[in-house]
Amino acid sequence: MFSLRQPHRLKRTASMLVVTALLAFAAASATWFSFLKDTAVVRAAALSCPFSDSDGGTSGVQVTGSVSIDDVDDGGGSVGDYYDCTASLVEIKAGATVTLGSNIGTGAIAEIHFSDLEIENTATVSASVQGCGGTTSSGYGPNGSNVCTAGAVGSGANSPGGVESGGGGHGGAGGNGHTGSPGGATYDSATAAVLFGSSGGTVDSTTVGGTGGGAVRLSVSGTFTHNGSITANGGSGYIHAGIGGSGGGSGGSIYVTTAAIEGTTGTFSADGGAGYDQTYDAGGGGGGRIAIEYQSGSFSFDSSDFSASGGPGPGAATAGDTGTVYLVDTQGTGPTTDDDVKVFHGFTYTDTDYDVNSWTFDANADNQYCQNGISSGATPSITAGTTLNFDGTFTCGQTIASFTLSAPVSVAFLTGSTFSSGGAFSVTSAASASINTGATIASAGAMTLGASGFFTVGSGVTLTNTGTDTDINLNIPDGDDQSWSGLTVNGALEGELIIDDAIDITLTGSSAVNANVTWTTLTSLTIDSGSSISAAGKGCRSSTGHGYGPDGSNVCAVSTSGYGFTGGAWDAGDGAGHGGAGGNGSGGGTGGVTYGSATAPSLFGSSGGGASPYSGGAGGGKVRLDVSGTFTHNGSVSANGSAGGTSGGEYSAGGGSGGSVYVTAGSFSCTSAPTFQTTGGAGGNGTFTDGGGGGGGRIAIAYASASAGCSFDAGADTIGGSGASVLAAGGSGPDSAADGSAGTLSLTLTDDPPAFSTAVNAAPSTPTVNQQTTISATATDDNGVNRIQLYLDGTTDPTNVIKTCTFSPAESPASCSITIGPGLSDGSHTIRAAARDTASATTNSDSSFTVGSFTTSGTMTFSRLKAGSTGVDFALQFALTGPDTAPLTVTFPAGFTVTQAFTSGTCSGGGTVGSFGYTATTLTGTKTACVGTITLSGAKVTLHSTPGTYVVTWSNDSGSGSFTVVDEDQVTVSGMVDPTLTFDLDLSVGDAETSGPYSLDFGEIMPGTVASSGTTHKSVWIDLSTNATGGAVVTVRNVNGSSGLVSASAPADTIPNSAAAMSSSTANYGLCVISVTQTAGGPFAKAGDYTAGTCAANGATNDVKNLTTTNASILSTTSDPIDAGRARVSVNVNATPVTAAHADYGDALTFIATATY
Repeated sequence: MFSLRQPHRLKRTASMLVVTALLAFAAASATWFSFLKDTAVVRAAALSCPFSDSDGGTSGVQVTGSVSIDDVDDGGGSVGDYYDCTASLVEIKAGATVTLGSNIGTGAIAEIHFSDLEIENTATVSASVQGCGGTTSSGYGPNGSNVCTAGAVGSGANSPGGVESGGGGHGGAGGNGHTGSPGGATYDSATAAVLFGSSGGTVDSTTVGGTGGGAVRLSVSGTFTHNGSITANGGSGYIHAGIGGSGGGSGGSIYVTTAAIEGTTGTFSADGGAGYDQTYDAGGGGGGRIAIEYQSGSFSFDSSDFSASGGPGPGAATAGDTGTVYLVDTQGTGPTTDDDVKVFHGFTYTDTDYDVNSWTFDANADNQYCQNGISSGATPSITAGTTLNFDGTFTCGQTIASFTLSAPVSVAFLTGSTFSSGGAFSVTSAASASINTGATIASAGAMTLGASGFFTVGSGVTLTNTGTDTDINLNIPDGDDQSWSGLTVNGALEGELIIDDAIDITLTGSSAVNANVTWTTLTSLTIDSGSSISAAGKGCRSSTGHGYGPDGSNVCAVSTSGYGFTGGAWDAGDGAGHGGAGGNGSGGGTGGVTYGSATAPSLFGSSGGGASPYSGGAGGGKVRLDVSGTFTHNGSVSANGSAGGTSGGEYSAGGGSGGSVYVTAGSFSCTSAPTFQTTGGAGGNGTFTDGGGGGGGRIAIAYASASAGCSFDAGADTIGGSGASVLAAGGSGPDSAADGSAGTLSLTLTDDPPAFSTAVNAAPSTPTVNQQTTISATATDDNGVNRIQLYLDGTTDPTNVIKTCTFSPAESPASCSITIGPGLSDGSHTIRAAARDTASATTNSDSSFTVGSFTTSGTMTFSRLKAGSTGVDFALQFALTGPDTAPLTVTFPAGFTVTQAFTSGTCSGGGTVGSFGYTATTLTGTKTACVGTITLSGAKVTLHSTPGTYVVTWSNDSGSGSFTVVDEDQVTVSGMVDPTLTFDLDLSVGDAETSGPYSLDFGEIMPGTVASSGTTHKSVWIDLSTNATGGAVVTVRNVNGSSGLVSASAPADTIPNSAAAMSSSTANYGLCVISVTQTAGGPFAKAGDYTAGTCAANGATNDVKNLTTTNASILSTTSDPIDAGRARVSVNVNATPVTAAHADYGDALTFIATATY
């Protein structure tokens, strides 16, 4: 066994460290490294791995027992260097403990790089209590270079002369001590944590605080298998003087980067230390920071794998806040938009646009917050590739410009989650947005929530905006009706809750909308008996001096529109005015004046005058509800002013004036005790002075109808039902101060004009000049219709009125009709129905119809009448009574199918007909100044499959014609002609009939003299008749082929056959055709090779053709029947002086006639 080598002063405990290793390759080359973005980049050196081979094994470096590793500074390097253990696998075996040292004076840590690392179950890598330690003079925390410095940002506050102190801060703030000694603040990066934890505060210069956790920095280029534990916990505080104690140290940093992470039981811990528990208790240390960056692996992370808890703050002290845990799966591509991020326990948001594939918030992530010192102009955002489901708690206590959540598929706030932005907040680009049960969303600026597809709000949701003069805007898809139960909305002073979407809204379950409301284009609104919309005190802000009032654009400014006057310090403030004047304060001032519209109020109430340093009451806000359908109101709607303040019960400010409530609704329905209120705020009641009461605000309600239990009574300020009320009273001015005057109430019964349930129409809609038509219309109205007038061809002249129907009493529905014609001119006619209700509101309904000419006679022509026939030609002819310009429609009964439009048309007396078209059952066209008889042709139809009598009509011309479809419209006549073929050969000098057998003997063939058929030698005569449709062909063959005439006694001696002109100098033998005739048909003609060349009787130079032993065409009827065909064939022969003498030269010719039927 080999002992451990110690080139870098490796520290050992009492137990011997046993290490086995196989060194595979040299240390890795140096790399660049930076601790923080605000520190200088330094060249990092790779120090030798502190582990070496102890037993000669080959399975890698094995670590057992307890080991302490110096920081790189003390290990022979300098800040920024690291230990290079990439030569082989390093296994930290079960039960082993590796302690990572640190140098708090230089900021050096024991950073280690591995190729592969395995931490077995029960094995530990620890930097616990290796961070900043306090002194008796001060708590310590790391600066930007990780050097521990007295009083640094994370250190717990000292308690000079006291008995306890606050805990150190890091990822979470330190807890406060018993008497309020504050804990340390947060610092460091949540995504790449590298700094030490801070110490708790010192007590009375005698007792140090708990030590902060150190820093674990592991870099694994291969696989990190983790089944043990990695810790960087802070230490607990200490006892002081037997009655108090010091604060706990904060948790340190764990930062692991690895290509792959495996394992099942591994844990990470950066807990804060406990504050000391004594009579005077000390604050707990804040949790540290954990960041894991990996590319792949099967380690299944959940919140139980991590601990970044704040240390307990016993008794009256407070615990440290939870630290942060950040995981990112980079997919092997570095920090890009395909990253998958998970946040457990806590997270610190910087001014960064986080653009990732997914961002998962654990439900236990209850300490998400903005970076300490973040810029007021910061605009952090999270953009996820598909969905974004927020969970846990996020609170940005600092002021920022905005925070944005964005995902294209959906953004959701999960049940019980809390999201609070220190500035504006918006949800963008989401198809679906949901705020689940019990979720809370808050902003300190404009809030925009919405979706393009679906918007969902669960029960018990709270929305809050504290940014004065900024709005909450809910963008809800039209038609995505909403029912909100237990909803609480806290809108901003002088801001609004805006909904401008065509939806139904229902408020139930004691929903409380405490905001200025502008809800326009609602289709219906329901407020149940326990729910409310209140803009109380949401108008112009309060002031210790003169009050604020709105200008014409509803922007509040000091000393504007109805403001309350102040008499100065220790005096009385006057009430603000709006719908009613403000009351005078007891100091003798003058209350605010009235302003705004009584019938369409839209302005905030004004604030009362102050009694410095005490403020007047804020003005009531504004509620604008526009409901096209039914407003079911059983709750309360209000915009009351706030009461003026009182200074110590002595001097008092004026009350704010009531605001505006403006409601328009199609109808009202109520069953319990609904209220509308814009009362002024009461003046303050002091011992020396009293504030004037605020004036009442303005209420305007316009509606078309109300249910029986919901009738309005403006004189009694009531809206039906027991206890229901509409109030715009002024606020009280106590004692010698004056009350504010009552505001205004405007109730308007809007009368919708009549509506036509049946629009004006003509029946029939296309009459002809010889027909009547009936003009009619039916109208309805909630108050009844008392008159309907019908107009023809104009509306400006009294003569255009063709019928006036009056109804007394008024009716709904009410109908009016008149029958006109025959005799209307052909062409288009306009009609109008004008309906009037009892309030003289009118509505018009306009239409038109066309009168056509009619047919006096007509003729239809079908090429077939057999049932089911297809492609049947159809033509139509009819006469007009006069010139006509109108559409033409020819309509076939059901069961007929039109397959082709007319292709031509004429008007006999002038004009045109054209623009032909068709549908399955109609033929269409357009007549233009057509006169006389119309003739149409070229259409095709498929006839009905059932025989019967049917009618075709043509519209606009009132034509029709009947015709009968039969089961059969054709007679089939059949017969048979037997095939015939007459073929005859004759052999003679002249044209004579002879009988066989046939033999042509040339006798003595004289050399040099061509012998041929003619006057001396016989010709072959061929007779042919046939009725074959394909005609007939005559072929010839011989026995000897090209050998021609062959001597029977000496077969080698021949007079050969060849295709050539006969010559006296050449031995040759062959045939040619002299003539061809016929009586009918045909023609009978030469065929094949015999069509060319000359051939004559007694010809000495006839062109003869090749003879073969197979049939070759010589004559043809040219593919037609023929009668009495007659052909003359010449046989030709010549010998030369060298032709062998024999008396037995011979050949046999065979002629065959073949017919094709």
